[in-house]
Amino acid sequence: MKPLQISASLQNHSKYTGSEYAITEAGLNGLMVRLPAENELLLDLDSLEEVEVFRKRFRDFLNLYPGTIMRLLPSKTKGHMHAIVEMQAALTAEQRIILQLCLGSHYMREFLSYQRVLANDPNPTLLIRPKETA
Repeated sequence: MKPLQISASLQNHSKYTGSEYAITEAGLNGLMVRLPAENELLLDLDSLEEVEVFRKRFRDFLNLYPGTIMRLLPSKTKGHMHAIVEMQAALTAEQRIILQLCLGSHYMREFLSYQRVLANDPNPTLLIRPKETA
């Protein structure tokens, strides 16, 4: 069996899913890209329901990873939030994506993040943020 590879549909559109494109587009639109530190999770929460799921799961997460710190920040889109989670250990890209998904980050963002891992993108996880709340 061959190893999992980047989706064929995204392979043809990698310009639109790669971190380089996101960084360029953010700059052109007066936004910034937030990349994670080696011990950070960056979650994208696209509704109040996703924020509530995250809050509940984070309480459980603290039992497994005590000392973890969390900040909720408004996204560029009204009603959406970003969560920055600081852990006590460094994470691989794959660990970061799994934990973000378990905590309730928007599933399509995490699908795309994993596609960037498969494509060897240097920045598979990123958030597009308003400049004033970086």
